[in-house]
Amino acid sequence: MTGSASGPARRLRVAIVDDEPLARAVLRELLAAHPDVEIAAECANGFEAVKAVADLAPDLLLLDIQMPKLDGFEVLELVGRPRDPPRPFHSGTHRGSR
Repeated sequence: MTGSASGPARRLRVAIVDDEPLARAVLRELLAAHPDVEIAAECANGFEAVKAVADLAPDLLLLDIQMPKLDGFEVLELVGRPRDPPRPFHSGTHRGSR
C-alpha cells in the first residue's frame, strides 16, 4: 500500500484465526515481512474470531475452516454481512473427516 499526497497509507489490518498455535505463528512470521500489514488480532477459536471482527473490524480475515466447537463457516455466518466485510482467506489444510 502506498501513501498519497493527502497522507500516509493505511495499513492492511489482518485477523489470524486458527486453533493451532504453529499455524498462527507461521502466518504471523510471514506477515511480519510486510510493513504495510498490521496484525489486528490473533484468535485461537471461532468465538474469539467473532468478537475480534465485531470489535476491531479487520480488513482481512485469515480463517481456518476446521476448528472445534465453532468452525470457519459458522464464524462467517455469525459475523454476518457488515457494510464493508473483511475478506476471508482459507488458510488451513484438510485434516481428514470430523
